[in-house]
Amino acid sequence: MDMCDQQQQQQQQLGGLQHLEVSGLALSEPHLLTGLQTLTHLVAKDLKVDNPPLLLEALAPLSALRHLELRGTFRKRPGSVADPASLSLALTDKQHLSFLDLGQNRIHELGAAAQPGGSFGTALMTPPWQLPELQVLLLDCLPLSRGTSDDFPQYRLQAHDLQQLPRNCPSLQQLDLRGRIHGEVSGRELQPLLQLAGTLTSLSLGGGEFDRGLTCSWVVRDDGLSVVCQLSRLESLTVVNASDVSDVGLLSLCKLKQLRELRVLQLPADEEAVSEALAPRTRAGEREIKLSTKRHKAPNVWQQLLTRCNRSPACLRARQKELEQELVAAHKVAAKERRRAAAAERDAAAAQGEVAALRQQLAELQAANSQGSQ
Repeated sequence: MDMCDQQQQQQQQLGGLQHLEVSGLALSEPHLLTGLQTLTHLVAKDLKVDNPPLLLEALAPLSALRHLELRGTFRKRPGSVADPASLSLALTDKQHLSFLDLGQNRIHELGAAAQPGGSFGTALMTPPWQLPELQVLLLDCLPLSRGTSDDFPQYRLQAHDLQQLPRNCPSLQQLDLRGRIHGEVSGRELQPLLQLAGTLTSLSLGGGEFDRGLTCSWVVRDDGLSVVCQLSRLESLTVVNASDVSDVGLLSLCKLKQLRELRVLQLPADEEAVSEALAPRTRAGEREIKLSTKRHKAPNVWQQLLTRCNRSPACLRARQKELEQELVAAHKVAAKERRRAAAAERDAAAAQGEVAALRQQLAELQAANSQGSQ
């Protein structure tokens, strides 16, 4: 039996398969996926893929997929041309896909990220594909090992790619973008995430510095937290590389009343930005905040955070200013309501006067009719 016949026999044996988990495979020619149109769950870990476009194109016919995990090392063959559009092709017609994990992969030479539309990450947010039932999207990036020269993540997202995310994935509940955004990200550029406020319960963002000038770093600032705190259904929030936030920025997270877990890592070393009372140093000298309701009878996360914020002079001043503004606004509302009530009283008095006049006219008319009949 030749190799082709063996492959056909393997594919016939796998026909009708719904769940497939593989690990440690070297998929140079991913022919094993051919004919698996019934596959709903595919988990592939520790992959070594020498031709990523072929693997992604092999995923295109698997329209029944609901769960897809791809983790490993993806390398372009020397002299070959990588096609980032293969990712868009792989995700097209995946109307039932609810779980997509492309995180923690190492991808080498998959296209020039500096060229518009040439990066693997940009293809991830490019129409025409849409995943209306996608609930979990994990794109977290592996940290680099020191001294490596080629083992780095090449697929990135630009901040403007976030505009397309809520349109392509309107049902997202869990989103992990750690280390995936290339360049600076302002609060304004995070605004598209507010379109997911009705569904999103878990969010991870930010990311650390990378070696050799590869700026996949995503520094989170106060203006970013001011957007995140509007995602009122969040139950879990992780912020990495929060080196530019302040006490006041952290105070805004107290608005997230449903939080069950909060992790804010790599806070500023300068205590003038974030006070020691709010984020004490760990034994390793790191400054971070880790709060959870998992402990027995632990208060809500927002209450734990507020207790810390109340020890910060900057937070107290900010809260005082906010309460003063709320008080002024409440006075304006009360004054408006009083004016409305006074106007209503005048209208009521006028209406009562009109009713009295009409009753007088009716009485006079009835009296005149009574005299005429006599």
